[in-house]
Amino acid sequence: SADPHALLREIERVLVPEGHALFFGFNPWYPWRLLVRRERWPHLPGSMTVPRLKDRLLVLGFEPRGGRFGLYAPPPGEGAPSRARRAFEAAGDRWWPLLGGVYVLDAVKRVPGMRIIQPDWQKRKKQRAERLAAIAERARLERGS
Repeated sequence: SADPHALLREIERVLVPEGHALFFGFNPWYPWRLLVRRERWPHLPGSMTVPRLKDRLLVLGFEPRGGRFGLYAPPPGEGAPSRARRAFEAAGDRWWPLLGGVYVLDAVKRVPGMRIIQPDWQKRKKQRAERLAAIAERARLERGS
């Protein structure tokens, strides 16, 4: 999106409470993008880093639940043999978890709950009946004396 903040606000507006949203993105911190020919790696002016996305989601009332990075190795055809790419992918989560090329993040929209307090009609009927019985008893005693 050209305006990612407006997009996040719109997602927050239309998503139901406790609804899940999945965010997919290209990581601007991906180190191999500097070696990739420009036409093969998308240049996204509105791309966000994961910490910044999490911060924006917290401000909007979302709770980030989890996510994953992927594509740690250089893209195919950039001079790295396939064995080296597999080794990069295998070690990526462990050694440089924030430097994957793409990410997915799951977030839940949290809305402060409210409890609707309704009048207890049965209790009110009982109290009213007791009051009317007491008035009737007093009137009967006054007539009898």
